[in-house]
Amino acid sequence: MNPSPHAEEEPRALRILRALALALLCLGVALLAALAVAAYSPGVHAALAAVCQRGPGELPKGTVAYLAAFGIVQLLVAAVLFWSGVRLGWDSWLRLAAGACLVLAAFAYLAHDDPVVRRPPSLERVGPSFPGADASFEVLMRYSNNTRLGSSFRAPDYPGGYPKLDGHDPRERWETLLSHRAAIEANWKALAPERAWWHELNAYDRIGDLTRASRDSPLVSFQVLRTMTQHADAVAGIEAVEGRGDQAVETLLPILQVSMKLQPYSRTLVRSMMAVVMERLSIETAAFVLDTAKVSPGSRARLEEVLREGYPGVDIRHLYDCSYSFQMGLEPPVTAGTFVAEGSAAAAHPAVARALNRIGPIVYHPRATANLYGVFCEDISALAEHRDLAGLRARTERFLSVDTRPRMANLVGLEMLKDMAPAFTKVTENFWRTEDSRAAFLARLEAGR
Repeated sequence: MNPSPHAEEEPRALRILRALALALLCLGVALLAALAVAAYSPGVHAALAAVCQRGPGELPKGTVAYLAAFGIVQLLVAAVLFWSGVRLGWDSWLRLAAGACLVLAAFAYLAHDDPVVRRPPSLERVGPSFPGADASFEVLMRYSNNTRLGSSFRAPDYPGGYPKLDGHDPRERWETLLSHRAAIEANWKALAPERAWWHELNAYDRIGDLTRASRDSPLVSFQVLRTMTQHADAVAGIEAVEGRGDQAVETLLPILQVSMKLQPYSRTLVRSMMAVVMERLSIETAAFVLDTAKVSPGSRARLEEVLREGYPGVDIRHLYDCSYSFQMGLEPPVTAGTFVAEGSAAAAHPAVARALNRIGPIVYHPRATANLYGVFCEDISALAEHRDLAGLRARTERFLSVDTRPRMANLVGLEMLKDMAPAFTKVTENFWRTEDSRAAFLARLEAGR
C-alpha cells in the first residue's frame, strides 16, 4: 500500500486541502455510524436517553464512562477511515466528490422535516381571552410559583400528616374528623388570608388563563389549591357532624364554584386536572353532608344550581388540547440542545448542548415531532371521549413502543415525545370519575326535591 499517487503532483496547499476534505468526509461517515448505533443499539440508546432524563451530576459513573468510550470509538473510526483513505488512494478528487455527494445525500435525507405543522398549536384557541380575563388571572396568580405568597406558602402541619378523608365510609370519616377537629379548625382560622383571596377569586363569573407557552411560565400553586380544598372539605364535614348542614353547604360552595370556573379557560393540563380533582372532592364531601345532617331545600337547590347551571360544559378533549398546544407552542422554540440541557445531566456540560444544536436538523424535526404528537393527542382524546380505557392504554403503548421507537432521523424529537406523554389513562379516569360523581349527585338532589 503506497501513499496517494497525487501526493507528489500537487502543490502543498492542494494536498492540505485534499487531506482536509478527506478528514471531513471521514468525520461525516463516523457521525452517520454514530447515529445508527445510537438509534439501533439498545445499550447506547439507553445511555443517551439517561442524559436527557437525569439531573446534573446524577448520571451513574458507568453510564458516563460508557458514553465517553462510545465517543472515543467514533473518533477512532474516523481516524481509521482517514488513514485507510490515504493509504488506499481514496482521496482522489473524483472519489472525494462522490463520497461527499453520498454523505450529503444521507444527511439531507435525515434532515428532511414535514413541510408544515398540520395542527398549529394555539393557547388562545384552547383558552381564549375575554373581557376581564386579565383581572381574574391576576388575582389567581397572586399565589403562583413566582410570587412571594405562592412560593412561601406552606400547608399547615398535622401530627402524622393531613388526615385522609376520601375513601372512608361515613362512620370512619366521622371519627377521623372528630379526632382532628381542634387542629382542623385552628388551621382553617390560620388560612384567613387564603380564604379572603379565595372569595375575591370567586367573585368573578369566569377565571381567565393568560399563561404563555413557555417553560418558565408561572403556574398557580398546587399547594394552596389542595390545602384550601382539603380544609374546606374537613370543616364542612365537622359542621355536618354537628348538625349544621346548611352551614356546611355554604363552606363548600366557594370551593366547588372556583374549581368549576378554573376549567373552561384553562391553558394547561396541570390547572385543568387540579380543578377536576377539587370539584370531585367537594362533591364527595357534599354527599357526606347530605348523609350526615339535615340540609334545607334552599341549600339543596343552591347546590343543584351551582352544579347544573354553573357547570361550563368542559369536555375531555380540552385536556388533551391543553397538553398539545402548550408543549408544541413553546417559545422560544425547543432545540435539540435546549431539550437535552434543560434539567438534564447535560446542563453541567454545555458542550453537549452546543454540539447537538450544530447537528440539530438531523436529530430534531420540530414539524414532524408536532405532527406525530398531534395525531397521538387526537387519537387518545377520541378514545377518552368514549371511555375506551383499554383502547387508550393500547394506543399509548403503541405511541411509546412503535411511534417513538428510536430511529436515525429525528432521534432527539422522538425521545422528546416520550417525555410529553403524561399518564393520560389516569387523567381520563379522574375526569370521568368526576363526571360520574356530579351526575350521581345531581340525580340524588333531583330525587330529593
